[in-house]
Amino acid sequence: MSWGTPPGGVKVEGEIDWTPRRVPSGKRLDGQYAVVTGSSRGFGSVIARALAQEGANVAVHYLKSAESAADTVKEVKKAGVDSFALQADLSDLEQVKVLAEKVWKKWGRCDILVNNAGETAATQMSWRELSPEVVDGTLSLDVKGTLFCTHEFGKRMLDEQRSGT
Repeated sequence: MSWGTPPGGVKVEGEIDWTPRRVPSGKRLDGQYAVVTGSSRGFGSVIARALAQEGANVAVHYLKSAESAADTVKEVKKAGVDSFALQADLSDLEQVKVLAEKVWKKWGRCDILVNNAGETAATQMSWRELSPEVVDGTLSLDVKGTLFCTHEFGKRMLDEQRSGT
């Protein structure tokens, strides 16, 4: 059976679906949604920009560097993806819950979590200067922050039965 002449003038036999299809960008993370903690500067900013270059939309987390976070968001958006900044103290479970809620409210999901945030104060001083307060601050962010983020984001991903969780 002939379905006539489609756009372009080529005659085709058989059943053809002429519904326009979205052409994939060819980027590995096209359409994915990522959260990168500690991404206002340094390695985190590099990671956020690299994910964007591969097609991922990126939420940029920061603790104190709002201006640097805004700069990273601007750079990420140059890749043609969505991005926004989020402030939270990751050593505080309630703030992590709010952070995750903001991501789900904006995007409805998260596909990639990069636990990059870390405290470097202990690595920038001599052992003689190291105090219990510095150690506590480092462990609080590096351990609790990572666990809180992984738990909160992972729980939501599991609830949605997302692959890879």
